[in-house]
Amino acid sequence: WRYSLSHSDMSPTPGSPLPDFSLGSQVGPINLHSYLGLSWSLVYAGGLDFDPVSLTELGEMARLNGEFAARKIKVVAVNSSSVNSHQSFIVDIKAATGHQVDFPLASDPDSTALTDLGAPPGYRSLLWVSPGKEIKVGFQGG
Repeated sequence: WRYSLSHSDMSPTPGSPLPDFSLGSQVGPINLHSYLGLSWSLVYAGGLDFDPVSLTELGEMARLNGEFAARKIKVVAVNSSSVNSHQSFIVDIKAATGHQVDFPLASDPDSTALTDLGAPPGYRSLLWVSPGKEIKVGFQGG
């Protein structure tokens, strides 16, 4: 787990509960805990639509999503761009990577959920979460 000195007090830590929230997404409204159910999960947070790093990261998650699904691992991504922007961005991801994003890309315009997930503006995080909604491992970068 990597911390930034500028916001380590806001970062979720291994063993802590996964924050819950309800947000809009390209597949409709989602409640995080309900969507994840009793599955292991990967939660990607941060970045912006049309950012080349986000395009690459989400394209790779889309490429691997079949492998995740075969192992009953659910994937969800959250950033601060709008749902309308997500819909266009997903088309770009498919065009650039050849892979379809078929997991929710949730919109958090005020970054409240993103901050709770350890990804305030300028940061990204990837959380590995147990079926009990406990964060097991997290990666964070700025």
